[in-house]
Amino acid sequence: MKKDTSVRTTKGSPVYPQVAQTLLKLGRDISLARRRRHIAAEDFAGQMGVSRMTLHRLENGDHGISLNTLTMAMFVLGNINAVSDLADPAKDDIGVMITRQE
Repeated sequence: MKKDTSVRTTKGSPVYPQVAQTLLKLGRDISLARRRRHIAAEDFAGQMGVSRMTLHRLENGDHGISLNTLTMAMFVLGNINAVSDLADPAKDDIGVMITRQE
């Protein structure tokens, strides 16, 4: 089976296949973490302050989900630091290397 290499768009922005795959994995991982904690989808959505449909979109890797929705999910799962550390300058090896060369 041939991989889909087409670039889709959302709200005018491109969504590359690798980005879509990453979002799909992230959504599946959040879904698994929720289920491992035995949190019903309705309860989880309520704790996040979103509708069940929005949670469904997040867990299915929808590329139109807001950062707030993602961050609230991670907060409810007790892992908000994973979001706050995503672009931590201290962990940006390339950025640190470039800064040292300047």
